[in-house]
Amino acid sequence: MITRRKTGPILGILISICLVVTSCYTALTPTISPRIVSEWSLEESNGKAGITNGTTGKINNSNYLLLAVTSSQDNGKLVETSIRILDLEDPSKPLEVGHIKAVDEDSNNLHYIMDMELSGNLIYAIVDNYLWIVDVSDPSAPKEIALLPTYYPQITISGDYAYISVVKNPNNVGFIVLDISDPALPKEVGTSELLPRGLNGFLASGSLLFVVTEDGLHIVDISSPNSLEEIAFVPHPNDEPDENKDLFQDVAVAGKYAYVTSRESGLYVFDISNPSSPKKVASLDTNERASSILVSGDLVYIVDWRKMTSMEGNTTPILIIDVSNPNQPKELAFVELPVYSGNFHFAEAKNHIYWFSNAAPLVTIVNVYASMAN
Repeated sequence: MITRRKTGPILGILISICLVVTSCYTALTPTISPRIVSEWSLEESNGKAGITNGTTGKINNSNYLLLAVTSSQDNGKLVETSIRILDLEDPSKPLEVGHIKAVDEDSNNLHYIMDMELSGNLIYAIVDNYLWIVDVSDPSAPKEIALLPTYYPQITISGDYAYISVVKNPNNVGFIVLDISDPALPKEVGTSELLPRGLNGFLASGSLLFVVTEDGLHIVDISSPNSLEEIAFVPHPNDEPDENKDLFQDVAVAGKYAYVTSRESGLYVFDISNPSSPKKVASLDTNERASSILVSGDLVYIVDWRKMTSMEGNTTPILIIDVSNPNQPKELAFVELPVYSGNFHFAEAKNHIYWFSNAAPLVTIVNVYASMAN
């Protein structure tokens, strides 16, 4: 009797607490209603241009979209490439405020920007056989500060160092380290040939470098840039992934978690609180072919590429995934975007996604504002 009399009130209190906690959790569940709000186009291109790369970031505390634009002739021959700078004060209506054309030391046009990253007020772009460094502290008047002749496919930056991939052949991938504390005079301070197979994703975060290759995810300690050390390797969770299908594609990092896309099986989440011993904590299957990934706050965006059956009438979804609990990623919504031929990329700023292709002179803009459900 004594036990029952005490248990009843206690049980009631516990049930009440659980109901309150459940109610609070439900009240804080984000809801997403993505919608295409506008489209920005290159007015002078006459359809003979594409956006080969792009990124968003802050310049002087204001948001900008930076686009790598390549133009071509009717026969497909590349003519020139440039960086366009768009003000995102109104994120649904980008306004071009400045641009700069890429030329070599003899004033010949360069043709194709393969990768680019904004660090502070500087753009580091891989264009043709050069590393191109551009000062954008005045977005209306960008100016070149260095052009280094070499061949690097991808670049990522952490602090005063740039990490640049070097592909000698499909089965021999490495990277070099540049000290960019003086961006006008970058200096090579380290090299590595840790990676035996083709490169997909490439991201520096703090003192770590995350490299996605065909054989898995490599984690490299870059705390001493002139003495790099691979501290962990994560093979694909499938014991024998089909080399032509289910391979890791891209990586994003936030806090103590790495989010990795896999072509056929979707999203994997790894706990990297101990980077020398990463642990898979979750996965989420996607319907199509997961490729590019971005993380912003508690949301992850994934391009879930859909194989085209024709050049017209096709769409590809961008998935929006809640990772407020990284152990239980949850798809919240998706938005279908038009597919153009060639490669496509996307960037995010101020609750908007900017979607572009190297075969079209257009940026499709999607509002993905997240509200909290009652």
